[in-house]
Amino acid sequence: MAAELESRLIKTLEFPRYLVRAELDLEDCPHDGVFAAHDLRCQECLNGDDCHWLYDTDDTIPLEHRSLDQLIDALGYALESISGLLNQDEHDPHCHCQTCLWCREADALYGEVRCHPMLEPPPVPVDTGDSHKTL
Repeated sequence: MAAELESRLIKTLEFPRYLVRAELDLEDCPHDGVFAAHDLRCQECLNGDDCHWLYDTDDTIPLEHRSLDQLIDALGYALESISGLLNQDEHDPHCHCQTCLWCREADALYGEVRCHPMLEPPPVPVDTGDSHKTL
């Protein structure tokens, strides 16, 4: 089941990766779009967050080697970013453009995987103090 979810997440991440690559202005990038956390220029760059996300989800580090949690986080970031762009462009909620369709499908998948039982943390034991009481 986890392999199927991972596969769906990887497939869903293809479109936002394409959009981010197309939107990044890499003309003056000394790293050719490969985020370098140690470089102050990357930390201060206007493309920093998107570039960092792209690097974390790009082919330089295959998505197949990412954990399910990392893929879910990547999808959450993509949804937030692309939804923000759509809001700026004032898209109609019923728009049928490729980006809006992707958002609706990705949002449904995101909701599904966030509620998946495999992702629930194990229950934390609660100490009620009863184990040390004497009658």
